[in-house]
Formats: sequence, structure tokens, C-alpha cells
Amino acid sequence: MKPFHAAGLAMIAWYLLIAPSTKGTMNVNAPVREWKHSESFDNVSDCEAARKQIVAVATAVGSKAAPGSVWAKCLSSDDPALKKN
Repeated sequence: MKPFHAAGLAMIAWYLLIAPSTKGTMNVNAPVREWKHSESFDNVSDCEAARKQIVAVATAVGSKAAPGSVWAKCLSSDDPALKKN
């Protein structure tokens, strides 16, 4: 790998995003750019571990999110879905 490729890869972060909610209902169909930024991570595995922990805690306290819905997700900082139109 050439040095400039490694430098480019090091600049990518991973964002833990939470779907916006209205009256306690998670809007998982909202555009990703409207989701709330919760945390940032250096790698996807740390982001996924945090996501699973948040989902487990929310499930334990009776979250109103639909079972199995993807209301928390990890996306790379260069994901096109995060770009504003």
C-alpha cells in the first residue's frame, strides 16, 4: 500500500447514529442525514460494539422501537448518505 493511501484510510471515522423520534416512535425511514450523531469511533468494530450495547439497554428498559428495527447504525464518515443535498 502506498503511503498516501494509508493516510487517506486513517482519516475515516465511524459514526454511531440514532434515528430521530417523534412522540416516542423511532423514524427509521428518515434520511440518514437527519439521524442524530451519538458518538464517533476510529473503527467499525468499536462502533458496532457500542451500537449493540445501546440496543440492549434500550430493549431492557422497554424501548418503543419496533423489535428488530435498525434504529441505531454505524456509518463511515465518507458515506454518501451523510452528504447534505
